[in-house]
Amino acid sequence: MLILKKALGEFVGKVRNEYEKIINEIIKRCTNTEAFKNSQTKQVIEYIREKYGDELEFLWEKFDDNAIWRNKQNKKWYGLLCKISANKIGINSEEIIEIIDLRYQKEETRNIVDFKGIFPGYHMNKKSWITIKLDDAVETEKIYELIDNSFELSIKK
Repeated sequence: MLILKKALGEFVGKVRNEYEKIINEIIKRCTNTEAFKNSQTKQVIEYIREKYGDELEFLWEKFDDNAIWRNKQNKKWYGLLCKISANKIGINSEEIIEIIDLRYQKEETRNIVDFKGIFPGYHMNKKSWITIKLDDAVETEKIYELIDNSFELSIKK
C-alpha cells in the first residue's frame, strides 16, 4: 500500500499519458470512422450518437466498411450501415453506394418500399427490414423517423 501512495505525481502522469496514447491507437486501428463519406450518412451517424449514445460496431474484419448499431438493452440490432454495389438492391449500376438497413413493421414493408430511395432489406429479412439509399433520395428527417421506429421495434418482443 505504501508503494501505491508514492506512485502519485509526475511518474503517474507520464504512465497515464502513455496509456492513453496506446488506448487511442487501439481504438483508431479497431474502428473505421472514415469508412463512410456521404454527408447524409454522417448526419445519420451523428443523429444516432446524440439520440441513443450508440457508436457503430464494426464486426467483420473482412468487411471493414460494414457496421451495425445495437440496442444496449437487449443487444438486438436496429441498424446496419454499409457500402454495396447499387445492383445488389436492384439498381442497374455497379456504383458503390452507402445504405442503411432498418427494422420495419412486417405488415407495412411493401407500402413504404418505392425502389427509388427505399428498398426491401438488403442482406436482412425483406419482410421486416428496409434499405435506404443514403444519397438524399429520402429526406434526412424521414430517415430519422425510420431510425426511431427501428429502435422501438428492436425493443419489442
